[in-house]
Amino acid sequence: MSQFLNVLLQALVVKSHDLLQEDIVAAIYNMAAVDFSMFYKTFVSDFLKQVNTIDYHQKQTLNDNLNPEHCVSINH
Repeated sequence: MSQFLNVLLQALVVKSHDLLQEDIVAAIYNMAAVDFSMFYKTFVSDFLKQVNTIDYHQKQTLNDNLNPEHCVSINH
């Protein structure tokens, strides 16, 4: 499943499939929902380490904003 997440997140980062953005986000959410803890603690960290299309500051912003506490507060 991490390979699918990786491809979908890459598509969002490089904006290669902007017309499908909502569908991609929904798919990512549904895959991450299986185990949010693993998604936030492992996958997001690994993804940000290996993605090279964004700079350090963008990675830091994403890392700061993609955490369980922040995402839960957005939904409530």
